[in-house]
Amino acid sequence: MSAELVRLRDVWVHYDQVPVLESIDLVVEENDFLAVIGPNGGGKTTLLKLILGLVQPTRGEILVCGRSPEEGRCSVGYLAQQSPFDAQFPIHVFDVVLMGRYRGLFRRYKKEDRRAAEEALERVGMLPFAKRQISELSGGQQQRVFLARALARQTRLLLLDEPTASVDPKTQQSLYELLSRLREQMAIVMVTHDTGVIAAYVETVACLNGKLFYHGSSEGSLEKLEDVYQCPVELIAHGHPHRVFREHE
Repeated sequence: MSAELVRLRDVWVHYDQVPVLESIDLVVEENDFLAVIGPNGGGKTTLLKLILGLVQPTRGEILVCGRSPEEGRCSVGYLAQQSPFDAQFPIHVFDVVLMGRYRGLFRRYKKEDRRAAEEALERVGMLPFAKRQISELSGGQQQRVFLARALARQTRLLLLDEPTASVDPKTQQSLYELLSRLREQMAIVMVTHDTGVIAAYVETVACLNGKLFYHGSSEGSLEKLEDVYQCPVELIAHGHPHRVFREHE
């Protein structure tokens, strides 16, 4: 029986007394690969921040690895939406990944931290680039490095917020294939607008727009997309992600 890594029970979140998430129930177990889809402003990023303990619920219960999010997030890796960074800042790829083992301002990295960073780089295929400047890499390579930083925590649960938003289609496919391999060793929750990935790679789907419209097998879940996006949606997939949207009526 798979271990339960995340459980949300009747979770609500309000910003300035306005509900952002309403009565959310969600379970994530070991080796799950869950895609969270929905329109902008639907609460997807807020859901990830709840699991990380960065946002507190108005009411409801959240457990991460059987503990509070603040205690359980030591087993959670997080890859936020990629934001611009100073390309002139002199930092090597290895040091970027090592930051995933950060323990505090006055605590030095140990041999086990460096070993974990090397292993994470190897898992994403970026170990040969360890001594390169991060600014010298392509966007897809940088994203793999940031993913390695999240994995360096010896992750049981990986949270991804739009991980392919800034990379080309070929790199997207490569990253999805990497995630498919990683899910054999951990659970993955991925926020995405790429509905095509559902049919090709993802096991389960949550459609979120304030409320959780669906949570379960991706087979048949596409019927629920129209409920979430409030417009007709059609998806076609032939082994690799393809998507077609009809015009709004």
